[in-house]
Parts: sequence; C-alpha cells; structure tokens
Amino acid sequence: MNNLLPSTNYEFIVQSICQGGGTSSFSSSGWFTTTPSTGPPPTCGIPDANTFNGRDFTQNSAIIFWDSIDGVQSYNFLYKEYEAPVSDWILVTTSTNLIVLNNLRSSTFYEFIVQSVCIDNVLSEFSLDMYFETLNYIPPIACEVPDTTLFFQDNVTATSAILNWAAASGSQSYNVKYRIFNSGANYSPATNTTSTSMALNNLLPATKYEYIIQTVCNDTTVSIFSVSKTFTTPAISGSDAVILRGPYMTVSTNSGITIQWRTNLATNSEIRFGLNPGLLTSTINSSIVSTEHSITLEQLSSNTKYYYSIGPIGFILQGDSNNYFYTAPDVGSPQSVKFWVTGDFGNGSTKQTAVRNSFTNYTSGENVNGWLWLGDNAYNNGSDEDYQLRVFDVY
Repeated sequence: MNNLLPSTNYEFIVQSICQGGGTSSFSSSGWFTTTPSTGPPPTCGIPDANTFNGRDFTQNSAIIFWDSIDGVQSYNFLYKEYEAPVSDWILVTTSTNLIVLNNLRSSTFYEFIVQSVCIDNVLSEFSLDMYFETLNYIPPIACEVPDTTLFFQDNVTATSAILNWAAASGSQSYNVKYRIFNSGANYSPATNTTSTSMALNNLLPATKYEYIIQTVCNDTTVSIFSVSKTFTTPAISGSDAVILRGPYMTVSTNSGITIQWRTNLATNSEIRFGLNPGLLTSTINSSIVSTEHSITLEQLSSNTKYYYSIGPIGFILQGDSNNYFYTAPDVGSPQSVKFWVTGDFGNGSTKQTAVRNSFTNYTSGENVNGWLWLGDNAYNNGSDEDYQLRVFDVY
C-alpha cells in the first residue's frame, strides 16, 4: 500500500475468495501505524514557461514540449480555447515533458498551463499561461519562439511605446498582440510586422501593459506565442496637454453650471473658481482620465459672476480675466435677461461670420445670459468634425 499519510493509524480487514466463486466473511480488523515523516516538506519544481515550445502544428493537432525537471514523475497539462470559461479546461497527464494534442479546432487560439507531479504526489504550482494557434495546413518544420529575455521597450511615453525583440531563427515576420495587464481584457488582434520592432500608439497614461510575440517562419509555419512581457506608461504631465475645444458652458442654473473642454491627450480634470480672477479659492476635480472633460460646479450663488481656470489636476491650461460666467438669476426675479437665438447657422459661409461679428458688436459690453440653438447647427451632417469646423472654431 502506497501514498499513505505519515503518523497515521490504519485498520484493515481481509476476505477469502474460494473455488467456485464463494466468499468468506471479512475478518476482524487488523491495525498498523505509519512512521512520522522526516525532513522539510517536499518541494516540486514549477515548469518554466520560457522553455515551452511547439512543433508539428496542424489544423487539429499540436505537439507541445518543455524542459524536464528533476524529481518529476509526471505532468498535469491543462488546455482550453482562449477566452473559453474555466469549466472548459481539459486535463491530460503525461509521464514525459512532451504532449501530443489531438481533436483540436482549426484556426483556433488555445491557452495552456503545466503542473509538475513529484514523488509522493507532491504538486507544484501551475506555470504561466502560454498560447498556440492551430492552422489550416500542416507546417513542415518547427519555428523558434521569440526569446522574452531579449524583449525591451524604448521611447515609452504616456500614450505610446516602441517594442523591440531579437530576431528568431528562420523568421519571415512576427505577430504581436498586447493588452492592459491583469485587466481580464482580450489581447488585441495580431499585428504582423517584418521588423523586430513595432510602435504602439493611443495607449493610456500611467497604465501597465503586456504583450506577446509569435514568429512566422513561412506561409505554413508559426511558433507558439512567447511568454508575455510588461511595461508601464508614465503619467501625463499637465504641461503636455493642449486644449482642442472649449471651454464652453452647458446646463446653467441659478446655483450651478457645467463646464466642458477637449484636450489632445487624455488627462484628469480640474476647475478652480472664485469671485476674483487672481484669487480662485475653490477647486473641484475628477480623476477620470479622458480627452473629453466635463465638470459641474454646484452650490453657487445666483446671478453672480465667477472666474475660473481649467486643466489637469495641479496644472492650468487656461484661466484669466476672460474666463468667467454668470449664474442664472433666481426664479421670479424681476430683472431682464438677454439670449442670442440662432438656427441653421453652422454652414461655414461668410454670412455666418458676418452675423457673428454683428452680434458681438451689438452686445459689446453687455451681459448675454445664454445662447439658444434651434437646430441644424452644424452642416452638412452634424458630425463631430462639422461641429468643430463650423461651430467651435467659429465662435
């Protein structure tokens, strides 16, 4: 009897099986005690994902292999289709450091992990996730996996980075995928490049990313994807951002107002405001990182002129004596209010500019409480580009 627990009492019973198929009753119980274990708890080496490789990929099979580990009696190999639920893991046990997978789906991305099984059934932790993709054809030769230890990044900014790696033997090109690290998000679609470097753009600032690379050796041969490599984009400096639109006000009441603007880089947002342009004593901010900024000021005094500044937290992109607004008067106040009411105005014509100039001259030095848009505000389609060219850039 093997695989018993140390320092444990066991009992056993025995039954005779006679000629002709008859059996006796079970005997009385016998007893024995296993000896205590000695020495430190046994350990079991984790398979190194950097040594994983594959060959003989077909549309429905693959061979995966890795460096063997001393003291290992067998390996537990788990695999499933990428993005499939955890319940879809398939367990295969192998006594060698090579496994043949069959009945796979063609043109399908798979992930796998490997666990060592050592003496006395001591188990290691599972390895890092690795990936491979089945083909619609039979590759004639193996294809070297890019070496993760030779990956590096340069020119990493808040929104971009350049990935670099060493050439793999026999390579014609490479497939590169990336995603936000540990986010549960899917990897990006593969981007193919014949170079050993690739630029990533439109990244988020202050964010950790991971990427994997696959070697393409010829039209019918690819490697498995490499172990993932990580890098982190730095936070954006407020001085790097530039205002592209605004600021402009919406949803004005007698106690609050919403101020919006757009920047070229994604940043957090902050508005400072007060009754004196040189003394903006109140602050409200948002930690949301975006190029579209919108902050609502509340608990303001009615019918009051406020000055303000805008920018990322801790920085001012715009804010002087020309940045101000009036809150609305209280409901029922006897004073007059003045609105500019326009429709079908954003057509980019000289008449549009002439009307704007006439209104500006007519109301010079006066307080205008609001601007009402009646519709068809930005020709021809009311797109974001139309609004930028024919509304925001004009007014």
